[in-house]
Amino acid sequence: MGRRAMHADDKVKRREALLDAAETLWIADSGRGLRIEDVARAAGVAKGTVYLYFPGKEELLLAVHTRHIDHFFTKLCDACGREQRLTLDELLELTMEHLVKVPGFLPMSNLCSGLLESGVPVDTALHFKRHVAGWLQRAGTLMQAHFPLLTMERGAVLLMHSYALIIGLWQLLHPSRLHAPGCGDAMLGLVDRDYDTELRFALRALWVGELSEAVH
Repeated sequence: MGRRAMHADDKVKRREALLDAAETLWIADSGRGLRIEDVARAAGVAKGTVYLYFPGKEELLLAVHTRHIDHFFTKLCDACGREQRLTLDELLELTMEHLVKVPGFLPMSNLCSGLLESGVPVDTALHFKRHVAGWLQRAGTLMQAHFPLLTMERGAVLLMHSYALIIGLWQLLHPSRLHAPGCGDAMLGLVDRDYDTELRFALRALWVGELSEAVH
């Protein structure tokens, strides 16, 4: 391996180390807010080194979120690349394990929705959306072999609908500072439900319904 290749590999490893440090710190205390100096200290580098990779903490957090998304789509595309037919049950478990259950994914996704609107430059936000669109196109194409009623576009839209459902339900049902004051309120009891249970039910209903609609 040449020196240039080794240097490039070192840069990738350092970037991953920075993402690891940022993710660990943010999960441990998301209410405090991420500080670049803490990330640098945790990764064992100088503060200035972080800025060589990320312009600011907003871009760093968005990169962590992007890594979550890359992980999920890589697992999904790998599953779709096999010969054995992927079932709805397997798709559900893959989604739960490699997206929903990933530590920090849900609150960070909620945070990054705001960052895309006003926390990062427009070019950065557009790059993120193009990146996700590329994954949607690839996954939607591969899903056709397992769910023949889908086209690439419908597969991509199904994944977008699923993401919206995952985040929307979490925003409504996850425990928050309102839980204790709202205890005993009959109206709020309607949204005092187990997130995992409701999500599994809702995703299955969405997928069955969309696949049925694809027939027409």
